[in-house]
Amino acid sequence: MKTDRKVLSFMLILWLLAQPVINAKYIIPLPGLPFELQPNRILFLFSLVYLLWGLISQAEELTGTNPPFEKYIYIYFGLVLFAVLLNYAFMSPKNVISVPLEIATFLAVYKLTKRHMTEKVVEAIIRAIVFLAVIGAIIAIVQISLDSMFLRTGDLRPAFGNKLRSTGIFQSEYDFGYFQILAVIVALIRYNGKAIRFLITPLLMFSVLLTFHRLDYIILFVCYVSYDVFFSKQELPLPLYVVAGVLGLILLGLSIELYQSMDLHSVMLEERLKEDTVTGRVLQYQVVWDSILAYPWGLGSYEHPDYVKLMSEHGMLVWYKDRFGNSYTLPLVVHNGYLAAGIRYGFFGMVTFTMLIFSMYRYAKKQINSMIPYSVVPFYAVLIYAMSNLSNDLSIFRAYFVVLLAILSGASVSINRVVLAKQQSAMGAEGQEVVARFKV
Repeated sequence: MKTDRKVLSFMLILWLLAQPVINAKYIIPLPGLPFELQPNRILFLFSLVYLLWGLISQAEELTGTNPPFEKYIYIYFGLVLFAVLLNYAFMSPKNVISVPLEIATFLAVYKLTKRHMTEKVVEAIIRAIVFLAVIGAIIAIVQISLDSMFLRTGDLRPAFGNKLRSTGIFQSEYDFGYFQILAVIVALIRYNGKAIRFLITPLLMFSVLLTFHRLDYIILFVCYVSYDVFFSKQELPLPLYVVAGVLGLILLGLSIELYQSMDLHSVMLEERLKEDTVTGRVLQYQVVWDSILAYPWGLGSYEHPDYVKLMSEHGMLVWYKDRFGNSYTLPLVVHNGYLAAGIRYGFFGMVTFTMLIFSMYRYAKKQINSMIPYSVVPFYAVLIYAMSNLSNDLSIFRAYFVVLLAILSGASVSINRVVLAKQQSAMGAEGQEVVARFKV
């Protein structure tokens, strides 16, 4: 209600706060069509309508050059579309439509926020991120301590004993962890110099630990330390980081010893840990890399018979049970977003996807401005996305964090243009004043 564009604010904040629950529980089936009306697709349609309305109403738009990473979005979209059309005979009708639509959604949402975002809308989104993160942290604590199924919407993945990994309202601990890490950075900026910072920040960090996801721990450490070293006005001396690292290793060792001494063995967990090793993933990476070279234009999806055969030959299959109770084997997905893009969309798709992230990273880094505190947020959103793809596949653009990245990236371009316009206006006014004095 405090924003200057209430319809836009309402839709973005509704998606941000409710997407995980709506996507899990309240999707709208479309009669006669092979897919449903999910929150991302509703946001896509809204973005198209809002953009069209802006063109018809000739809404004011700030001029300026497009950021370098934008061209890679179009190129990647074209390569994905080509790979899908090349392999459509091996894909379900649903995926033939939905895969290109995911990237079209990213592009539409990015264009929407790039053209129509304002500073007040950004402030509202920042508040919504903090709000959802705090609520999610409280839910995560309840899930690990009192009721594992409390407000759970998705995965049931073991943590230790009979405890499940906390996911908040998200469908997986991955999505929950990435969001909470970004919220930690947002909280550090928003509450810088305020006492509440020492309450909210530890709470959000603790919720990341409850995901029991090792990559989340690494990303959280990198983000927090880098922010504290390069952007915080209250820097800590380097020896404290060394001490914290040593204490962390000691705590990890004690936790393992405690886990074993209390006989909290979980067969499912221990089998997963044995299978999900660095060696196993490196082997998978090698297999996939060789296949990328053999299929330079990609296989379109994991449904392709050649991919299923490839995974079967190397024993990289997993048992899956659908909602009807039917069990069958599926090939493992690639646990690396860059290689996943390569096997699905070809070598050039992998290179373009990598260049997209790298270009977004460079742009976000250049746009960091001490006069705009939240300019750091898009930088960390890209950093989290880049690191998450090292061990997970977030090259699938329907993921919550990817659409959130589109919102923040577009907002960054928009706000930077607003600031630039203000600076140019101020310089112009100052120049006119100098000319007037000279004439006098």
